[in-house]
Amino acid sequence: MDAMDFFKNYANNNNIQLIGSFNPADEGLNGSDFYDGPHIRKEVLDRIVERELF
Repeated sequence: MDAMDFFKNYANNNNIQLIGSFNPADEGLNGSDFYDGPHIRKEVLDRIVERELF
């Protein structure tokens, strides 16, 4: 089981909404959406949260 499968299973078993992916392309993101490798820009994160929650 890879890490993403673990999170999906955990979320399903605990009634938690899972948002996002370890693969930025799954969310339609590219390199310009990040300050550096792991740090997403605030405005991009705001768009994702708004799209998923509201």
